Amino acid sequence: MNELENTIAFNEERLDLREFILKESNIKKYIVDASVALKWYYRKDEKDLDKAEKLYSFLWSDKEMLMAPELIIFEILNTLRLKIDMALEDIELILSNLFQVLFLLDTDKEFLEKAFKYSRELNISFYDSIYIAFSEKYDSPLITADKKLYEVCKETRFKTLLISDI
Repeated sequence: MNELENTIAFNEERLDLREFILKESNIKKYIVDASVALKWYYRKDEKDLDKAEKLYSFLWSDKEMLMAPELIIFEILNTLRLKIDMALEDIELILSNLFQVLFLLDTDKEFLEKAFKYSRELNISFYDSIYIAFSEKYDSPLITADKKLYEVCKETRFKTLLISDI
């Protein structure tokens, strides 16, 4: 097994996450964005890999939970399409792993309207505003490696953590 396959190995006996979150409301929840999750799978020229590994270990914890909008899948795949040094088989493993380890969150019309409002208010991309809106909705800090996003949110009511500070 290569290093990537070891990283992507998952615990088949883990409870269904939706059932798990309902039963264990005292679990500390975090929202992670693509800038963080990408570090779990692509390490070349990336910083804060030790911090990203620490967060990845939260996926197997009974005390912390990492959540993300389904948007994270599209963002990661869009970035990985440019990483020609990765085999298609590795991309398939990553995709499978993302669906297995993250608690993926759905949106609806009202949620997207709120995210759009935040996008305008903060002058950030609509994609980033989705992560912020979920952070607010679940009262869970957003963990990002995006320093610009962190700086924008630092002076607002939105709880945002920079991965390098973890």
